[in-house]
Amino acid sequence: MRGYARIAIITLLGALLVNALFIREAVSQWPVLVFIGFLLSNFLDAHSTYLCASLKSAEISEINVVLRWSFGKFGVIRGLLIVKGPGTLLAVLVPVWFPELSRAILTITLIFLYFAADNYRLYLNCRKGLA
Repeated sequence: MRGYARIAIITLLGALLVNALFIREAVSQWPVLVFIGFLLSNFLDAHSTYLCASLKSAEISEINVVLRWSFGKFGVIRGLLIVKGPGTLLAVLVPVWFPELSRAILTITLIFLYFAADNYRLYLNCRKGLA
């Protein structure tokens, strides 16, 4: 499964997981952990995206249209900073200002972790010649 269908399914599963587990009450009590998790997952996603984009392989291309455009316009590193930077800063402040939205940020964190793991898998397979 590729593209937006995979994103929709992972988003739904992440939201169900966050709401089904004990995290429901705990997340609103510990916004700092949500903050740290979000930063870490965003860093891993950006790093893995950079690795895949630096391969310049025909088998790997960015699914996100905005990122793909920014890579062509500004380069990979500046494109990542321009596109991911403002959203990351805003999302980092949400758990601090609005702790009740921490569950949404945690769901997004799980999605970023999934995509980072998938990017690392693609990168390693491409390096081995399996992609």
